[in-house]
Amino acid sequence: MNNTDIQTPVQPLENENTTVTDLRDYDAFECAFAWLCILIGYLFCCAFPPTQFPLGTFIVSVLCVAVTAITLVKRNATIGVTEWILAATSLAFSFAFMLNISGFPTFIAFLCSLTCYGFFVYRASGNRLSKGNSDFLPLELLRALKGFSVYAIADMFRLMFARKNKSFKAILKILIGLIAAVIPTAIVISLLSYDGRFSELLKNAFSFIIDFDFAEQLAYISFGTVIAMYIFGMYAVNTSNRKPLNCEAMRERSERVRVAPLLTVAATLLPLAVVYLFFFVSQWDYYLSAFTGKLPEGVVNYAEYARSGFFELCTVSAINLAIITAIALFMKRSGNGEKIFLRIVSALFSVMTLVLIGTALAKMYLYIDRFGLTVKRLLSSWLMIIIALIFVFVIIRSVVKKFPLFVASTVAVVLMCGVLVASDYNSFIANYNVDRYISGKTDVIDVTALIKADTPAIPAITKLMEHCQETGKTESYDYKRLEREICDEIKRLENQNDIFSFSFPSNRAEKAIKEFCEKYPLEHETEEWYYT
Repeated sequence: MNNTDIQTPVQPLENENTTVTDLRDYDAFECAFAWLCILIGYLFCCAFPPTQFPLGTFIVSVLCVAVTAITLVKRNATIGVTEWILAATSLAFSFAFMLNISGFPTFIAFLCSLTCYGFFVYRASGNRLSKGNSDFLPLELLRALKGFSVYAIADMFRLMFARKNKSFKAILKILIGLIAAVIPTAIVISLLSYDGRFSELLKNAFSFIIDFDFAEQLAYISFGTVIAMYIFGMYAVNTSNRKPLNCEAMRERSERVRVAPLLTVAATLLPLAVVYLFFFVSQWDYYLSAFTGKLPEGVVNYAEYARSGFFELCTVSAINLAIITAIALFMKRSGNGEKIFLRIVSALFSVMTLVLIGTALAKMYLYIDRFGLTVKRLLSSWLMIIIALIFVFVIIRSVVKKFPLFVASTVAVVLMCGVLVASDYNSFIANYNVDRYISGKTDVIDVTALIKADTPAIPAITKLMEHCQETGKTESYDYKRLEREICDEIKRLENQNDIFSFSFPSNRAEKAIKEFCEKYPLEHETEEWYYT
């Protein structure tokens, strides 16, 4: 080991009773990575929440992935196509912050981005299943995200302040260089400030320095250090000498819990199968109406028909998924008979569940076609589609033994989450409802829901206001509420005075307001450029 390395103890991860005797070697690049983790954590806090600083959050994510990838490459890690796809997917979900600025999709985007980043570090560090088995993918994901380790956190601070390390001296040299660059940089900025656009860009980009708040910055540093501890801990744990998941050992453990005899399982499932049979026979005409687009006889209320049994059907679908999982985990498979029975039962219950989900989706479609879209209706349909895809994969697995069920399900969930966060569904819902109202397919529109949709709904609101102007409905109470919402949005846009707050919904809202105000100037006092 050369004199640039630091030896620190590594806690064995697979056996808690093992004595700590090994030493972990860190090089200069990993020392720099520890410092950069602090910077990344601080910048993430400055860019929080993503709904307010979507572009800033994306830039921090790019920095985090880039720094981690460079450190792994310098550590001679083998980064293949799968690993680069994971890194790109993580950045794609971070980019989605600029596409959708509402609450739930932002949470989904953050969760997926973190998961893909953690799995990227895990895979790029050489962690693999001992013999490769996609059935244990959930366990791999959990191991990848396990970032907090007392020893790894101690390593980070030990690395940062190790004075005997040459990398520490290198960091000091970099800091001296940055300090020396202050004077010439200030001179160049003053000379180039003759350009108004350049000056405005600098002002917006560094507004956080102009509005400096010591207490706020101290909080950013404190929470940023915690984030840095997690990032470095994830890196240190995944790049340590971890024992890979042993597929043979995992199979042996799974065999031990398979204690339920075939007859017991069959006796348990028989009553459920009979109940489903009676249910489908008794309700066939009633639920078949959902697929024909007509209300069944005796039902005159669309809302009553769509809501009736909807949540019960969703609950039954979840129960069926739990039943199939429990059978796969606990039923004995001593011979081919048990294996064939498991496949038949899995396929049969999956088909019945798909019928239930299809019925629920058809009823939801009737409801949406009659009363329009809402966030709850869209998210309910989105979730049911995910569940339906999983059951389709279960059927395929029942036919094709080697089909990677967990990999396919994970990819499907990630893709569906990507569709959700990239769709800007608040804008889609608002435009769908406004277009239906303008085209005459419905006589009423929920103005309150439009206003609650906030910035993404502004283009739809301006479209509705133009329709009101053309049809002479500008004196209505609802029009005044929409006009007030436009004025409030103008004030929000005025307060977003830095480039890190950029988002595509805000950009579309700004353009829609400008176009509307060019045709119909607002009578409220606001910035001149909106209506001149």
